Amino acid sequence: MKIAVAGTGYVGLSVATLLAQHNQVVAVDVVPEKVEKINRRLSPIQDEYIEKYLAEKELDLTATLDAEMAYRDARFVVIATPTLAKRGEIKKALTVTFRHVKRVPICSSITCFDMIINRTFKTLFRLR
Repeated sequence: MKIAVAGTGYVGLSVATLLAQHNQVVAVDVVPEKVEKINRRLSPIQDEYIEKYLAEKELDLTATLDAEMAYRDARFVVIATPTLAKRGEIKKALTVTFRHVKRVPICSSITCFDMIINRTFKTLFRLR
């Protein structure tokens, strides 16, 4: 199953690494250096387990700058937005993701959604 992960910071890369053990995972980021490192199986962040998994585990993990390719045919999209991100940053991450994703289940690492984000989800997925 193809899973897309938006963001390759600590949360996104941790999730991508774990999911890539049994799924095809495409991680999308806007930082070319991070994408290059991940594709060379080097961690762009310092974390013992991520470094070990990238070096030693057989992972079906690809990183890309191409959001459209990452989200195409994905069964799930994980948005790895920091819990303490500002409302504008969260809204921007969702907007960029939704530009490429139509009706795909989305799972976010955000612990609580404010009213703006809830309205965005309801509008995009035609929820009541």
